[in-house]
Amino acid sequence: MQKLVTLTVLASVMLLTSRLHAQQLSHISALASGGSACEASDCDAADDCTASSCCSSDQSGVFFDAEVTFFKFHNNAGIHPSNEFGFETSPRITVGYRSPDGLGTRLRWWKYDHQNHSARSPYAINTYNVDLEVFEEISLGSCTSIELSAGIRYNEFDQFSDDDDAGVGPGIGLYAFDGLGAIVGIEARRSVSCNSAIYARLRQAVLMDDYDVSSELLEGEYTLHDTVVGMTEIALGYETSLASSGCYSVNGRVGVEWQQWHNYLAGTWDSGFAGVTAGVSVDY
Repeated sequence: MQKLVTLTVLASVMLLTSRLHAQQLSHISALASGGSACEASDCDAADDCTASSCCSSDQSGVFFDAEVTFFKFHNNAGIHPSNEFGFETSPRITVGYRSPDGLGTRLRWWKYDHQNHSARSPYAINTYNVDLEVFEEISLGSCTSIELSAGIRYNEFDQFSDDDDAGVGPGIGLYAFDGLGAIVGIEARRSVSCNSAIYARLRQAVLMDDYDVSSELLEGEYTLHDTVVGMTEIALGYETSLASSGCYSVNGRVGVEWQQWHNYLAGTWDSGFAGVTAGVSVDY
């Protein structure tokens, strides 16, 4: 059933993309034939995103995004107050290419490797994601756009505990998963001026593989075969232009993000992350 749902979502994304592709090309063609070149000062002086054609300028080319996430680890079973994680910094790097018609591809990497701050019940989370996606940006007008994306995600997740008090922490053990699956996403963006925008993003991934468990609490060492795990990511934020020229543009971004990782602890309980993000992107 999970495979069927994933394939259905992917097919729907690709169908919507193909139907709206002609509309995007028509919009860009109209902008390109609009007349004289835009001056940066025209956009700077505009009070809203409809005041100047500069606001819809070509953003094609290679791009690079460096982001820092300040996330706190959570668990749906709850974490004892003496055993909580703090807000920890982790890197998220994206590189990609965007064509003039809005179609592009990107590679994204994120890693979280931290231990809680408890001497009574120490344990650590070490995980990373690698995403390879195809995306398309679709203009819904001079102020609003959406981005549709689909691709594959690889995840490796390890939770290790060396716990003398199983009533406080997860007990002595190792929970390990590494798997591959599909990821789809949608992001809506609304310009609030020619130099800034707000955005909302949703990503969903479904991954499948074996799950290894070695736990005193669960009394054994074994492998759960053919497990299914999922990831839901919700982000809200604000982006603004920091610098631009005819050859490049630099944007800054801040936001908040919530992630729920389904069945990620022994294939039964949910884990997750929540916090704030800050990043800089460069488009060439």
